[in-house]
Amino acid sequence: ILMYGGNHGAAQALDIAIRAMDELRDLPDVHLVLVGDGIDKSALHSQAENLNLRSVHFLDPVASDRMPGLMAAADMQLVSLADQNLFRITLPSKVQSILACGQPVLACAPGDAARVVQGAGAGLTAPPGDPSALARVIREAHSMPREQLRTMGRSGLHYYGATLSEAINARALADLLRGAAKTRR
Repeated sequence: ILMYGGNHGAAQALDIAIRAMDELRDLPDVHLVLVGDGIDKSALHSQAENLNLRSVHFLDPVASDRMPGLMAAADMQLVSLADQNLFRITLPSKVQSILACGQPVLACAPGDAARVVQGAGAGLTAPPGDPSALARVIREAHSMPREQLRTMGRSGLHYYGATLSEAINARALADLLRGAAKTRR
């Protein structure tokens, strides 16, 4: 089960994930669950219906405090972004949330999001905008032992704790401010 939670808009390019699922019809146990809402949700739902994809499921938005429990029901979390310049230098907060939950990530996104997932050993990446490449990566994840996926999730959690957590960054900010204050004297 590959889960995406969040906004369903043009920036997320979720049509790519639906097109990838169309290429995975030979794997009836692979499912894409899209949780949330957005301007493109009805078009995405229509796309899945037009392709007669029984492997794509749409869930209504859930409260943010319930999301970790829902995420735990999936094997892997999807981060999907369109291939735009802004997204090459942006780390969506959902990446940090997924890492903090110890979930493996499939990043179909440009730039920083994919680099963090790769650098953390937290999952797999696919180039944005390419449904065939995404389908190949989903196949790869499907063929992995569950323990390997869990190891990716644990690696992401470790990375989060070591580099992205509030405690680490509060300390880094305090050090930066102390250094700036010393140079002003």
